Amino acid sequence: MRLLLALLFTACSGSSSMTDTGHDTAESSADFPTAVMITSDYQVGALATMNIETGTVIDTLSTVHADAAVSSGGDWVFQLNRLGMDSIRVYEPGQWSAPLVEFSTGDSSNPHDAVFCDNQIVVSLYAESHIALFEPTTGVQIDTIDLTQWADDDGSPEASSMVLLGDHIYVALQQFSDWESASGTVLQIDCSTLEILNEWATGPSPSLTAIPENDHQLLLNTGSWFEPDGTLQVLDTLTGNLQSPFLDEATLGQDLYGAQVTPDGTVVAIGYPINGADEHTLYCGHIDGRMAEIGPSLPNFVSALVSLSNDRVIGSAVAPWSGKDAPTGIFEFDPRNCTINPSEDWKQTLLPVTDIEIIGQPDSDA
Repeated sequence: MRLLLALLFTACSGSSSMTDTGHDTAESSADFPTAVMITSDYQVGALATMNIETGTVIDTLSTVHADAAVSSGGDWVFQLNRLGMDSIRVYEPGQWSAPLVEFSTGDSSNPHDAVFCDNQIVVSLYAESHIALFEPTTGVQIDTIDLTQWADDDGSPEASSMVLLGDHIYVALQQFSDWESASGTVLQIDCSTLEILNEWATGPSPSLTAIPENDHQLLLNTGSWFEPDGTLQVLDTLTGNLQSPFLDEATLGQDLYGAQVTPDGTVVAIGYPINGADEHTLYCGHIDGRMAEIGPSLPNFVSALVSLSNDRVIGSAVAPWSGKDAPTGIFEFDPRNCTINPSEDWKQTLLPVTDIEIIGQPDSDA
């Protein structure tokens, strides 16, 4: 039950101090590349940005729901307010004080992810039996994609992460029943016809991650918390093959979460001991299956992780849920040598960073 426990880890860290940390709070420019960030202590939330080249943080640009997420597509940034607020705000990059439009996704629908395809915003709704499509400038709902056949007794298949490849959307159905996911499904959907073209059975609670500069492969992460039942593997959409896992929880004795891939295929994954020890370890593997290298360990829950280039991944280390004293902030990680930058160089926000979306991707050849 990775989603809920991730929220618990972050929420239990306590409220962050609202004392000014010295960074700018003025209106952000649209300079690229930029990390658009959700910051939250799960009591209050705010939007922030960080210039990827300079490291300048611009904080508290607008308030958001305490449980929020961010994605992007076309010329816009989509800020999702999840269960309890159930809405999406569409922003023009750099104009963060007010959205171009804000619209409801339906009471208690719990929007989880959004992509832009065929001139429509496609939204996965965790608590509904359909995916919803909205007109981007008005927020009017224009269509749905029925997922009823994958729903269980609670009426929802728990549609969560989505990745856009060409004209097709790939969506992960986590399929929880009585708070447990025994297995999941990945669907391939045509953007223009809305036809479901293919499906793959997966392990429990699947999530999907794009592989930069790769137009036919996706990273699939499966597994339930505190059970050695998860894997990292590649879904090849050209061949239709779900490849053999290249990292698995049973071998590592770790719950794997938050995995990201660099353009050259290096995978950075976070491991949390199955026995619940207060330690989160970074692993460096590769989608071709070569031996994974064990990187540094932190007492912190890593609430966000994003690939920028072959030698640069950024992540957010929040206060340990146990209350242990540890540095927090936005860190940089080098996948080529599996090392993290010194904590004194970590960037700070007023509230913990819980989600990151990159707009204007940096040069991946670095």
